[in-house]
Formats: sequence, structure tokens, C-alpha cells
Amino acid sequence: HDNLSRRVQDTLETADGRCLVVRITLTGRTPLHRTMRQADYLEDVRESILNAEFAGQSQFSWCERIDDQTASLIDRDELLKGSDFLAEVLSTSERAKLDPEVLAKLQGRLADLYQHQRYRRYLDAYGPSDDDLVALLDGAESLTVDLLAEPNP
Repeated sequence: HDNLSRRVQDTLETADGRCLVVRITLTGRTPLHRTMRQADYLEDVRESILNAEFAGQSQFSWCERIDDQTASLIDRDELLKGSDFLAEVLSTSERAKLDPEVLAKLQGRLADLYQHQRYRRYLDAYGPSDDDLVALLDGAESLTVDLLAEPNP
């Protein structure tokens, strides 16, 4: 979180006196991936550290959200070469992301959510794009790797 605070401070210094509303996206492979996936961890960093530090200043910065797109340090390509259950899961995920028929089926399965009276106002009226579906599959794959391949803390 020190790194995030430093980046927000640097951005404020180059903002010509303007206040900021920021959205932070974390990417890359990191040993902190599992920690950041814990419930409310990034929300606590956002609220208790970043917004507590920068929201009260005359030239303030407000962190709207932190998106976690990190991955574990596990080498996915090496896992794919294996012959175990995890290799089969990753291989199936890879094929699914490239198969328009599978993506169409997945989109069909999500149709009820996208048409739901309460939730549709938050979602694209046309349903998820292929990129959205691939991102969902990537997230499911990452969670699977986290649960099956990484040692428990």
C-alpha cells in the first residue's frame, strides 16, 4: 500500500492543483495475489489508507475503486504442459475462450441476469461481449489455479 500511496501522491503533484478521483487497476504476477483476493482487503486499503490519507486535503484525491487483475506467480504455461487435473482444467478453459459456440452458450446462461429487473440497469443491455465472457473465464481460471495449485497459507 505504500507504493499505491506514493503513486497517488505523484499523480496529485502533476495535477496542476486539480483534485482527483482515481480508479486503480493492479496487474501482473505477484506473491501478494492471494492476499489481495481476501475479502475486503483492497476495500480496506482503498478506504482506510488511500482515502483516509488523501481525501481530507485541500487538493484531494478520492479513490473510487481498486480493480485487482493480478495473477499468482505460478507459471500457467508450465501447468498446461502437465497431465494432471489442473492441466486439463486449464486446457479446457483455453479451448472455451477460443470457441464461439461455447461463448454463445455462456452468454445464454447469463441472459437471465442481464434481463433481471433489479440488475439490468447496472449491466449492458446487449449482454456480455465476447471480451467480457473471456474475462469471466480468465477470472474463473485464476481462482481455480489459486485453489488447486498454490499451497495453503
